[in-house]
Amino acid sequence: MFVVVVVVVVVIRLWSLWSSVPPRFRQQSPSVLTAVSGEDVILPCDVVADPDPVISWRKNHAPIDLFSMDHKYLMEDDSGSLVIPAAEADDSARYRCVAENPAGVITQELSLIVYGKS
Repeated sequence: MFVVVVVVVVVIRLWSLWSSVPPRFRQQSPSVLTAVSGEDVILPCDVVADPDPVISWRKNHAPIDLFSMDHKYLMEDDSGSLVIPAAEADDSARYRCVAENPAGVITQELSLIVYGKS
């Protein structure tokens, strides 16, 4: 009985890998984005994959916790892009989008430079 269950689980996992499509970006994002303080900023992460990928974001290598009440970041449901409402100078950083599904992982990095209002 145990052997049959293990074989079934292995076959299901292999089938999901064979039928999965790894994540890929619909288009490459610019490596540097600029904004003026107070503007809303959208950092693109438009990914296609099957099954849909799990998307996460990092700021200067630290994970961004989108569920924390202590942050101001939002993630667009349809694309995974990161929204920074009313960006400020301290939002200037290196950001990384990570998209992952059973078939693979891809990342995309970009720098955001937020200038003060003149």
